[in-house]
Amino acid sequence: MLFSIVAGTIGEQTEAAEPEPEWVAGAPLAYPIYLAAWVQDADNNMYIFGGRSSLTSPETINASRYDLDTGQHVRLASMPQGVSGAGAAIGDDGRIFVIGGRNASDPALYLDLVQIYDPATDSWEMGAPMPEGATVLNALSMSDGLIYVIGGTNFGGVTGNVQIYDPAADSWSLGSVMVVPCYAGSAIDTGGSILYLGGSNPDFITTYQHVLVYSQGDDWWWTHSMELPEKIASASSIVAQDLM
Repeated sequence: MLFSIVAGTIGEQTEAAEPEPEWVAGAPLAYPIYLAAWVQDADNNMYIFGGRSSLTSPETINASRYDLDTGQHVRLASMPQGVSGAGAAIGDDGRIFVIGGRNASDPALYLDLVQIYDPATDSWEMGAPMPEGATVLNALSMSDGLIYVIGGTNFGGVTGNVQIYDPAADSWSLGSVMVVPCYAGSAIDTGGSILYLGGSNPDFITTYQHVLVYSQGDDWWWTHSMELPEKIASASSIVAQDLM
């Protein structure tokens, strides 16, 4: 039995005689890292930004590109500010926007930064700051050219914010607050809607198996009747061949 999400809906499909999935070890990264921001481009390159090498280590300014076809790992120009738990999204012009995050040595702690990387020049610039800084959030580029930054946590606890960045205007607006404030969920664009999967709740100890749906055109949230098979947080998700 395969659980799938197709065109903004979740359901069950029965697949006949599918081979068992296999894991294959890829080439290792050049350095250990977790809580890094990452995003994949159309050429099968994964860009990795910031993060920490251990639970107690400081946030890094590392930036790198990992070729998923060859396993080649290339160091890029360092970030202006080290962050962990940031979100990353690729804009229509190919620039990469690393948004928010946490830095334990910064007095603000939960950062409102927009750090913009240009792969064409291997250089950084800064964008307009977020309305409210947060970490362990999600950033998604949508078909209208806007970047939706969802959820996260900061001094006020777990937020349900939807903060919308316009790269062309370098400006922010706000969307409707999530029906259930969450952080550490997985968010995915299904074409006009965003699915927010799992995550953790405001008391920091309960993990969800819900599927929250954000309608981009109508700017409203609802909870899907179908839940995930398992409770999950801090996962990643992609769409492949109409399945997630």
